[in-house]
Amino acid sequence: MMSKQHAKSLKLPVLIALVAVLVLAGVGAFFLLPDDPPPQPRPPVPLPESNDPDPGHPPDTDPLTADPNARPRPKPKPGAPDRVDIAQAMENEVREVLDQIRARLELKFKYAEYQLDPTWTLEQIMRRLERLDGEYFKGTDYALELKNGDEPTAEISCVSINGLQLADGPLRMTLNLRTGKSEMSGRIVARDTSGRVLLPNSAYAQLTNIIESAALSHAGMQRNAESGKLASFENVMSPWRPDPFVLSDFTAGPVAGRELTAEFACRTIQGEELAEPAVMTVDYATKKITISPASAPAWMPVPKDREQFKEDCRWALRAIAMRLARDMKNRGASEPDLSKVESVDWFFSSIGVLPFELRVDAAPDAPGNVGVEISTNFGRPLPFKRLRYVAQLDGGQGDYAD
Repeated sequence: MMSKQHAKSLKLPVLIALVAVLVLAGVGAFFLLPDDPPPQPRPPVPLPESNDPDPGHPPDTDPLTADPNARPRPKPKPGAPDRVDIAQAMENEVREVLDQIRARLELKFKYAEYQLDPTWTLEQIMRRLERLDGEYFKGTDYALELKNGDEPTAEISCVSINGLQLADGPLRMTLNLRTGKSEMSGRIVARDTSGRVLLPNSAYAQLTNIIESAALSHAGMQRNAESGKLASFENVMSPWRPDPFVLSDFTAGPVAGRELTAEFACRTIQGEELAEPAVMTVDYATKKITISPASAPAWMPVPKDREQFKEDCRWALRAIAMRLARDMKNRGASEPDLSKVESVDWFFSSIGVLPFELRVDAAPDAPGNVGVEISTNFGRPLPFKRLRYVAQLDGGQGDYAD
């Protein structure tokens, strides 16, 4: 049996070992634990109330369906004219004054033996700035900067209106005094209260030609497209000289969620949103055409004078009717079929209809005669009695039925 003295001698090494283990564990914990205390828990950020918009998304916008490439919305531009005619009058006044300054500057340059002095001021050129005062601008709204580098250059600018900054920036004429060549930059734009651009009537006349041409071109391709599918939109909307627009202002493509529906549109000018977009939508399935409203008379006008419209359409209707009649005779068919006739699409531009708007039938009065009828103009009913042209194949003649 183990003595008490021997038992004590065994306990002593065990206690020493236990103390050593605890010391080593403390040292390890000292090196492993970070210097800074762990972050304290924070209360959760309160959710916005139901009537407050989510700060991460615009109001009433589902982040899962929102368009990530949506155009930036227009912003009001204080000082911009709210009428197109006023904007044009202001711009005309500026251009006249810039021409006056240019003439006096070129004269001074000549008397200085074609040596430009960069220290000349606008007051020295015009003598009295009050001479430049107009209906909208003062003489003090203009500025002159001269540069005598490789070429003697002048920048003549309208930088303000009655001392206030112009809403769309300065209008500037850059003039090479040696060659007499000049370039204009800047514009005065009419805008609505939201900052969207108001276009002049002449711009809508241009948009009418561009969008009509695009719709007619696509409708011609659609007649030969695979059943149930839209024709390609490649190069459909590519106007030759779109100035003052840029090519990116025009779009042509399918309408989402609407089968066999195409849209041809201009919603911006140089990337800025229009107050009245120019849009034509063509539903080939229902044969319906929709045109966006605009206050400009030049936007997709409907013919007003029936006699003038008859003369405008006479040549094209005769060509279509005669081709239909010849096709009927060649095929031995009893009814005309417009889809069987080649090279007729370009006639539609002078009529103002898409192919499915034109009604063709065999004239009942004589075999081989073909009637071509128009009652709409790009989907809008004509404001007068419809036109009907009858071609007589045997006699090689044709005329309006009434």
